[in-house]
Amino acid sequence: YREEAATIVEEWSKVAVAENFMVVCEEKIYLSEYGAKNFAAKLEREIIFGSIFTAAPELIVKTNTAFKKIQQSTALAGVKKNIPNAQVGKIVKALKQAGVWNMTNLVSITRSTNTAIATVAKFLLRKFSRGKKINLDNLWQKLQAAPYGYYNNMTCGYILGFMLRHYADSTFTWNRGDNNPWPLTEKNLAVMIDAMCKGEVVNNYLSPSTKSWRKFKPYVQKIFKLTDEEAVNDIEAHKYISRQCTEKVGVPFWAFKYLPAENFGGVAAKKSAIEIINLLCDFMTETGNQEQLAENICLKLNGNDICKKLTRLYFDRETVCKAFVEFVWLKCAELKKLCEGGGLSEQDIFDEIHRLMQRQISTWTESQVEEKLPKLCITYHAAVDEKIKAAVEKIKTMPAAQLRKKILEVLEENPELYKVFR
Repeated sequence: YREEAATIVEEWSKVAVAENFMVVCEEKIYLSEYGAKNFAAKLEREIIFGSIFTAAPELIVKTNTAFKKIQQSTALAGVKKNIPNAQVGKIVKALKQAGVWNMTNLVSITRSTNTAIATVAKFLLRKFSRGKKINLDNLWQKLQAAPYGYYNNMTCGYILGFMLRHYADSTFTWNRGDNNPWPLTEKNLAVMIDAMCKGEVVNNYLSPSTKSWRKFKPYVQKIFKLTDEEAVNDIEAHKYISRQCTEKVGVPFWAFKYLPAENFGGVAAKKSAIEIINLLCDFMTETGNQEQLAENICLKLNGNDICKKLTRLYFDRETVCKAFVEFVWLKCAELKKLCEGGGLSEQDIFDEIHRLMQRQISTWTESQVEEKLPKLCITYHAAVDEKIKAAVEKIKTMPAAQLRKKILEVLEENPELYKVFR
């Protein structure tokens, strides 16, 4: 049936090209049109751009050469309001004629007397002002459909860059489907527009950050030394803080609470610091209402010089290890005695706790580490028993003089055994 229908249409169209024919498009009726060539201009003017694509880019820019396929540089030129070549110059001239070239925000562009550009601006403003995630694939599909009719060309890329430039360096981040958000810099915005015009944004979306995160972000960056890319939103911040805690610092953030008061500037300052440390730990472990948590931390940190102190302490390897060891001594006096007796070093304790905990250091809680300390004592005593057995086996068959010499050697290597041979 499809082949037969195609044949019929082909035969009819050949006649219609040269003879009178009637055209019906919804309410529009053309009773007598002679030849397709004569009707083409009317079709374009009254139906395609008059009834269907009433906000098409062709209604803004009239130059045919400005509709070549997009290049990323064209989108970036739109974002920066640059005019790199004559073709772009034609687009800019059209924007100036529409009265939008010098407008400083998208709201102003929505009031343009050029209906085509005002309609697109209103659509984009609705999408970007809701404060919700924007699915870029869906956004592009809507822009391609009526009444917009956008597609892969220079004019569309430049106009989108020109309009969306107001969101460059904003709170939006671009997720390309790989859970690795990009900050919406001018360059990244141009890359995104280029990809969108080429239909390469499946599973891509823009995420707005919350008001509380925007206030909290500077504090997070100062304390944890995060770059703009690492703190582009709370999700990325969590990821990089966790990695930093494990790879650079090596101890949980809460260990600071066990440093002497003088490290914070006195007892009162330490008390205030502990409150902030506890809140920051809840942020790191995503415990509780994160919006409210961020606001509470901002209130605590506002006007407080603790940020610099925490940063200095956190990235001082010797200090943070000391803080962690103090926690261990406080929770398990037996381990402290073993260490003071020379049978166990602080590094031994630290390494064994790492082995017992196994998970990311940033996820360790005080109670979880405390639960492991008795096991560490048992492990240590078992190791001592093995050393004693090994030593006894060595000395069983030795002559007295050699035995005495060997005992001294063993004791020198294992001072914790002095109490056995005393």
